[in-house]
Amino acid sequence: AVLVMLTELGIASAAPYLINRRRFDAGDVLGNALVAGAVIGLFQIVLWIACHQLIGSYVLTGLPIEWVLVAALLAPIEVQMVEMQGIFRSLQRFWTANLLRLGIETSLLVSLGIAAAFDALSVATLVPCLLLPSLFMLTVSAVRLATLRLAPVWRMNFGLLRESIRFGIRAQASSALQYLNFRLDHLILGILTGPEVVGLYFVATRAAE
Repeated sequence: AVLVMLTELGIASAAPYLINRRRFDAGDVLGNALVAGAVIGLFQIVLWIACHQLIGSYVLTGLPIEWVLVAALLAPIEVQMVEMQGIFRSLQRFWTANLLRLGIETSLLVSLGIAAAFDALSVATLVPCLLLPSLFMLTVSAVRLATLRLAPVWRMNFGLLRESIRFGIRAQASSALQYLNFRLDHLILGILTGPEVVGLYFVATRAAE
């Protein structure tokens, strides 16, 4: 989540502004956002792989190293989901955008429930339990987008990209700082003690609030 917040560049939040201002065609905005998201996702995967030993040793402790590597896929999938939600909002499909996020939470609960029912819920299985619902909902969002008959233009428009980043980076910077402020205690505690203590701490602070 932190990786997404720091690297997404606010392209998704710029989509409603650009489409509603009629400065660019919706298909251009959609295609450009998805292509830019794919490029950002590739950068995230490379960065994650370069740091996976540190991540496995200090953040995702107890997770087998192969699953630490697989977890790199979560960041680009999340970026594409954020881009999709931005497009749906720009088309004023607010219910669809909200239901996609609700669908991820619901399918995540189902996947964890199935793993627990088969006594397969462990630190190692958390990654596929997170990955499969995300892939499923990304597919659902792509199908839903196709039903709107909005054809994305699959090319990088650098003028559009510059405009997207110029508008979106301001909101993205404040959102990233706010997110880090809300979650900094979890990150510090996770590095010092490990995920088990963070889990207890997270539940305890939520219950206290």
